[in-house]
Formats: sequence, C-alpha cells, structure tokens
Amino acid sequence: MLVLGCAPRLEKAPEKAAADYCQRAEDCALLQEGERKETCEPNSTDAFEALWDPRVCEEGFDRKKWKSCAQAIDTWDCDELSAGWIDIGEVCAAREVCK
Repeated sequence: MLVLGCAPRLEKAPEKAAADYCQRAEDCALLQEGERKETCEPNSTDAFEALWDPRVCEEGFDRKKWKSCAQAIDTWDCDELSAGWIDIGEVCAAREVCK
C-alpha cells in the first residue's frame, strides 16, 4: 500500500505505484500464480513511467494530488477492470499530480 502522507521521489514512483496496482489486482483475483512479479509489475511500471515523464514532472508531485492518485490505485473496483485503469490514468496523469 502506498504511503499516502508523502509523495515519492519521481524516480521511485512508477515502481511504487505498479507494486500497489498489482497488489490490488492480486487482491481482486485477477492474476495467476507468479504473474504479479513476472508480468504485472514490469508492465505496470512501464505504464506509470509513461504517465510521469521527468520532462513533464520536473518538480515532482503535489502531495495532495498524489494522495488522490494513491487512493485511486488502492481502491479501484475489482469488477471494473478497464474502468479502473482509465480512472487511475486520469487521476494519476502528470497534469494532475505534478507540481
């Protein structure tokens, strides 16, 4: 689970968000045995890295907006797989969370 009080450093944020996203997917029984570490986390890290390009997010994250992003990751509805990722993408987009 993400530490909601602090925004992570930009370099660590994609891995942190991916780990939490994949944990939620695992909690929702959406992943097969071993899939979390083998495919989910690497693929999700790439997706979050694409959201937070350092050229767009040079000054890091706004703490309050990061909390909204973290909450979206931790609470997406297991029955709404595609809508969950769409919502996360919107709430966690650089234009939303970067200073």
